[in-house]
Amino acid sequence: MGLGYHAAQMNDSDLRTRLDALIVALAPTALARTPVDVVAAGPAGANEQRIATTQIDELMRRISTLTGILGSADGRGWDEVDQLAAQLLIADLSAVTSTTRALNDLAGSRLASALADLQATGVDVQRAVNESGS
Repeated sequence: MGLGYHAAQMNDSDLRTRLDALIVALAPTALARTPVDVVAAGPAGANEQRIATTQIDELMRRISTLTGILGSADGRGWDEVDQLAAQLLIADLSAVTSTTRALNDLAGSRLASALADLQATGVDVQRAVNESGS
């Protein structure tokens, strides 16, 4: 039986109730609303990493919620609310993937910067030791 048949079996009130529940379940948490200005200044890329990590955490919460909603079909066919939930799930998975890739790229540059700082510190320490021994 097609999607239209199952949707016809549900009344508009049921669809509206389920859609409202979906909207409430996917509302951002307070953590996800943290403004960029609140993130403390840190080494290059640290702020971006904190922000991206918060965004990934929120997306993972949404993915979990959407997966639970889609898994609770109890044998009924997919209707418009299920289709919307599936589309949101795919979009969130895509966002997690691209954000994770960006974080991986950022981690490489942050490690290179940390290594350069460590090498510079080693040179400074060696210079201080040489000067104190002279």
